[in-house]
Amino acid sequence: MTNEIKDYQQPTAPEESSKNKTGAGETEPQPEKPEPLKEFLEREEIRTMRKDIARLREMEATRERERIIQLTEEKETRKKKEKEEKVKIAEEKKRKPSREEIIKQIADLEKEEERLTKDKSVLEKILQKFSEEKRTLEEERLQFVERQSQLEKNLQEALEQERAIEEEEKALEKKEAKAKFLERKEIQKRRWKIEDRRREIEEEGWALREEKNNVNQQIEEVDSKYSKLLEEENFYSEKLKEAVISLEKTRGKIEKEEKELLKVEKELKGPKQKAKKRQA
Repeated sequence: MTNEIKDYQQPTAPEESSKNKTGAGETEPQPEKPEPLKEFLEREEIRTMRKDIARLREMEATRERERIIQLTEEKETRKKKEKEEKVKIAEEKKRKPSREEIIKQIADLEKEEERLTKDKSVLEKILQKFSEEKRTLEEERLQFVERQSQLEKNLQEALEQERAIEEEEKALEKKEAKAKFLERKEIQKRRWKIEDRRREIEEEGWALREEKNNVNQQIEEVDSKYSKLLEEENFYSEKLKEAVISLEKTRGKIEKEEKELLKVEKELKGPKQKAKKRQA
């Protein structure tokens, strides 16, 4: 673009001889106005931008074509592999296993059956222990609940005694206020005894409340153990179900393979019997 600007030259003014050639009554032609340099540069910039945009679009179109081609190739490869796999599976199904192969398959399945049977036995023993532990916790909880009920009953009785003593104290205080000197001393002695008894009942109540709190805490601990025990029991129960299902499937496979073995042996005996008859 710099070369174009250098090459660009503004037109020169007409020569004076041309002025002399025009007649007196003729109007002189006006020279063309030169193009400003700023407008020229702007037009060049626009053309350059258009070229860049076109080039970018072409590059994007090329990348998109390449991506589509790659996806198509991957799809075709995947289809080919799937087809080959299906053909392979179909061929394996068509091919009849030999007697030796069936015997080996039965032996492997019997080993699997033995392993699953052991797993089933172990899981059943574990679940039996869970049942025993649950029974122990249930009995322990029942004892705590019974003790809790007894403590609540004792607390209720202590509260009733405390209220009765408070009423008796109030009555004695009123009587003491109205009594004479000698009688007042006797009332005071009775009131002191009642206060001592009230303190004893209060102490019993505090001891009962403390024991009740301990029992409640023990019940919570038993409940927590029982909850964890249930989670573990459910886990092993699911494992036992899986083992039982796998064992049944394995036994079904063994039965199927044994039938197949009998069929193959029968087919093998046929030609041998015919050969013996011919020799006879």
